[in-house]
Amino acid sequence: MTQKYPNGEKVISPGTVIVSAGGEVSDVKKVVSPVLVNNEKTTLYHIDFSFDELKLGGSAFAQSLGKVGDDVPCVQDAEYFRDAFLAVQELVNKGLILAGHDISAGGLITTLLEMCFANVEGGMEISLDKMKEQDIIKILFAENPGIVIQISDKHKEEVKKILEDAGVGFVKLGKPTDERHILVSKGDATYQFGVDYMRDVWYSSSYLLDRKQSMNGCAKKRFENYKMQPVEFAFMPGFKGKLSVWYHSGPSYSERCPRCHHPRERNERRTRNGLLTLSCRLRRERRDDDRPDQRTRNTGRCKHDCLLRWILQLRRTRFGQRMGRRFLVQP
Repeated sequence: MTQKYPNGEKVISPGTVIVSAGGEVSDVKKVVSPVLVNNEKTTLYHIDFSFDELKLGGSAFAQSLGKVGDDVPCVQDAEYFRDAFLAVQELVNKGLILAGHDISAGGLITTLLEMCFANVEGGMEISLDKMKEQDIIKILFAENPGIVIQISDKHKEEVKKILEDAGVGFVKLGKPTDERHILVSKGDATYQFGVDYMRDVWYSSSYLLDRKQSMNGCAKKRFENYKMQPVEFAFMPGFKGKLSVWYHSGPSYSERCPRCHHPRERNERRTRNGLLTLSCRLRRERRDDDRPDQRTRNTGRCKHDCLLRWILQLRRTRFGQRMGRRFLVQP
């Protein structure tokens, strides 16, 4: 590909090193989805991989403030990191993890939001009282290596035993909720993040990139439509297999979308070109409390909300930055 800079200079490839990596998957059927399962009889846990204090150096939070920082999170104990990794692999192999997501750019709050973004309903209620760190900013935005996993309550004792036997630290965070927000509490402070509103913020940088690169005027239409697309599956008339074996609790399969396991409207079964098409349209209802002008505001919440908006946008634009100056976008 050719990279053209503002001064007219052209290079064959971007002036940024891009490193790609891949890992072997022993059993694709045991891959853990990053999407939250909307089941109240489950619990979310944070597993620390760093064995280090929470630090903000080099984070998206620091970048949103125009800073870099000199105190970055590290892996303090390589053996502990290995033990934590192997313990999680055991949980995966035993099918004990319903959903899981790494903590990276944007920190813990971005991880929780991204677990909800692929859903059209539901959110989380999170309590950070069990976190030793008292600084809410560090808890939400530090990028120490770690993961968030979702476990069925009927398996929580087995999961705790595996982690404790491996000497791995973990903290209970909270549970899924029917409300379309993430409610975060620490001591007397409570913060509310509307999932749909934050998802638009998260996706807006992609829209801005699309607007720069596409000349057909459809970027805005794609931005307005990205969360309201129907999901369709086509099968041969003689297909007799199961469409999904991933979701085992809550409403029956016939009441849920086989792609993302959420309540759906069954439109119709129809034959088209010799194929049986099963169509379901995912519903999205924007609630008033997700609008930024109607959400409850707590002390310091406005500041945190603005910072989170910047961080979500930065997370989406980091790929653009790696691809060169041509793709840098100013909102």
